[in-house]
Amino acid sequence: MASLSARDRRSPLFGSSSTQADARIDPESLERDNDRDIDSLADKTSFLRKVTSDINAEVDSQNRVLDNMGSSMGGVQIGLGAAVTRFKRVFDDPKKKRNLILVLGVTMGLFIIYLLAQRARKQ
Repeated sequence: MASLSARDRRSPLFGSSSTQADARIDPESLERDNDRDIDSLADKTSFLRKVTSDINAEVDSQNRVLDNMGSSMGGVQIGLGAAVTRFKRVFDDPKKKRNLILVLGVTMGLFIIYLLAQRARKQ
């Protein structure tokens, strides 16, 4: 049977002035085409359902991670507040402030020596 265009196949469904087109159309062929199109639509719908289910699962997972992160950040905030309080106490005492500056200076000096040694080793 010759291939029919979409317009020729659909004309019996929506009405046609051409009776010649009506003679060439096989109702069983139209039924098979409809069944194939329905199966294709079902496959696509199933795929979309799976994708949306996967998206939903990912969103739930990320929400749990964010909730846990919020709890962790609360603990970090408390620890950071305690560290700031200790640093304030150190900076309030001039003798402790001087010791802190000395420790930071020695640490920076050692770091600079390390960087220079690395650079000399590469050359």
